[in-house]
Amino acid sequence: MLTGTDVPEPETESLGSDPSAEKSQLSTNAYTCTTEIVNQWESNGDHYYQYQLTLTNTSDTELSGWEIDLPFSGNITLSDGWNGDYTIVDSQTLHIVSKDYNAVIAPGASVTDIGFILIYNF
Repeated sequence: MLTGTDVPEPETESLGSDPSAEKSQLSTNAYTCTTEIVNQWESNGDHYYQYQLTLTNTSDTELSGWEIDLPFSGNITLSDGWNGDYTIVDSQTLHIVSKDYNAVIAPGASVTDIGFILIYNF
C-alpha cells in the first residue's frame, strides 16, 4: 500500500501543502503513483480540486490489485471518484482500491484515468 499529506495536493511522504503545487509522486519498490490537479474551483465557500492519478508498475512482475492511501493536512470530503473504490479515513486520508477491470498492471505498464474530486475548506 502506498502512503503519501497536505492539501490540496497529496504529498510524497507527506503529498504537498501548497495549492499551487499541482503534481506529486509517491514510490514503492513495486509502483509509482503520480497525482496531478487538473481542475479547481470554488463554490459556496468550498474549494473543489479535481485530481488525475496514474499508477506505473516499476517492478519486474505483474501486480494484481492495488490500494493507495493519500493523506491530506486538513479535512477532506469526497465529491466524486471514478475507476476506483474510494473511502475517507479519519477525515484526512483518501483510500483508493482498484476496480476489477484495472487491478492488474503488467511490468512497465501504467493505469491511467483514475480520478477524484475533493472538497476542502481552508
